[in-house]
Amino acid sequence: ELQYQGFKLVETLAKFKKKYLPEHNDIVRAFRWLWRSKGRHLRLQNEEAMPLRFQSESKLLGSLLVEYATTCPNDVDVLFELLRIFLQATSRDFGFIRVFLADTVSNVLPMNKKKHIIERFFALLAGEGPEETKVLSIQLIVLPMLLNTLKPRKDFSHSPSTGGFTEVHEKLAEKLSSESLVDESIVKNFVQNVLLKSGITATYGERLRVELLRVSTLFMQCSPGLMAKHKDDVIKFSWALLKSENTSCKNWAYLNVCQYIATFDTPTNLLIQTYISLIRLHQLEGKGCIRSALSILLPCLKSKLDEQEWRNLIESTVGIVYKEGNNIPQVAHIWQTIVAHPNIFNGYRSYFMGHMVNSLARIGLSPSCPIENRSLSLSVAELVLEWHLLHPTDYVNVGVPESFRDREKKRLKAEDGNAVPIGIQLSHHLDKDMFNTMGNFLVRMEILLADTKIEASTKVLHEKTLHLLKLLLRTRESCVILPLYFEKVISMYSEETPANKSSSWDAKDNRIGEKSTPRAALKPSSSKTRDDSKPVSPALLLACLEVFTILVVEAPR
Repeated sequence: ELQYQGFKLVETLAKFKKKYLPEHNDIVRAFRWLWRSKGRHLRLQNEEAMPLRFQSESKLLGSLLVEYATTCPNDVDVLFELLRIFLQATSRDFGFIRVFLADTVSNVLPMNKKKHIIERFFALLAGEGPEETKVLSIQLIVLPMLLNTLKPRKDFSHSPSTGGFTEVHEKLAEKLSSESLVDESIVKNFVQNVLLKSGITATYGERLRVELLRVSTLFMQCSPGLMAKHKDDVIKFSWALLKSENTSCKNWAYLNVCQYIATFDTPTNLLIQTYISLIRLHQLEGKGCIRSALSILLPCLKSKLDEQEWRNLIESTVGIVYKEGNNIPQVAHIWQTIVAHPNIFNGYRSYFMGHMVNSLARIGLSPSCPIENRSLSLSVAELVLEWHLLHPTDYVNVGVPESFRDREKKRLKAEDGNAVPIGIQLSHHLDKDMFNTMGNFLVRMEILLADTKIEASTKVLHEKTLHLLKLLLRTRESCVILPLYFEKVISMYSEETPANKSSSWDAKDNRIGEKSTPRAALKPSSSKTRDDSKPVSPALLLACLEVFTILVVEAPR
């Protein structure tokens, strides 16, 4: 009770006199001792057993230390002490400490204090403290500070001839390092004493390795000239982690390797091996990290590989699609990569278009597939149709939409700013069967989306499906849409009596290409009547009407 009253008393004094805490060092020392004490830690662990009045002890103490750190920004040690509150789970919200740390290291501290934080961080890593504290120091202090202070260096662009850095680049890096947060001594200390120890990869836990990989990647992005001197040690650390059993650590290691490839000269076999490994990593866990790695790697491949090597890589990708055709996550991962980087694969689109069209139903029409797969299948259909329209053949009846042309011009920009010429090849078009497959896929997708619960994302897919169907029919009016998908909906909504109309259809009467059996000849179902069947939703009927309208307007024949 006395401690609680003391907190409230000091809180009131500090509120009305901003310099109260800096002027009373003995009080601040007592607060910092209490913050580190085992008693406070145990009381926070068992806060449910504490009286409600005293459950806010840690929050009151944390707010007082934040107040002190605000008035005394030169004391950076208190920033690392505040991390202790995140070492254990608690029902209290300490987000204000997280926000304060990020804002202080990013916007308040001068450059010399930021360098002091880096030195304090190196000392923390060299110590024997708990690894969780080291992880939190990177997440909440070091990385926010580096992200706010460092900027990618455009002056260190790759040499056009070698893809690496010249002596001029390295001299310019040394000149700028004296004016920035990260200098030669910091980079050397980080690589030689943190990533490696005595030339051997340092042993850390998986979470700390991930954070160190993030820092290393950021250094390569923003201070490539300084990292060039230590590039062999950098790749030694990250390459060893590619075989890690921890998925997050392995994914971040791949991202780090891709940044290394984009920044420095790299052997061709390392480029190819990295790409093949990334294209096979289709697990859901960490897919954002893998996509980021591919976004860094793919633009480098075309510039660092010759034509034959790039063709072999494309053929290897097609081989994976062919062998893993029934592995939906694998195929979806490859299509996602191509959809995200269409200009890179544009010259070899004929290798993929047939596989893409044939896989649409497997990816997007399964009743249990996630909404992301449905969206991807529509994006694949859009890209295939876009490629066809940008490289017209005899099947094209309308001009290329301006939106497609403008989008492709922005994508197909070379490094010198000139548009990449597009060659017209007859093998790069959709044939009659592909058009029919895509048309029926879009009709089935529209009916499927209407038969599910309407959500915001589903409405967007609904609009995109109808738009693509219109565009497809404008391109080829003779596209054959099978009536099978509508017959089931219409039969469910029939107003005939149960005696004259069966609620189920014989499977053989629904086969494609067979003549439908007259309704009078259909045998009534003995197991289910119209009264027992589930009524057709208005959304499903509306979807059919919208498709009918598009067919009448765009393909009246």
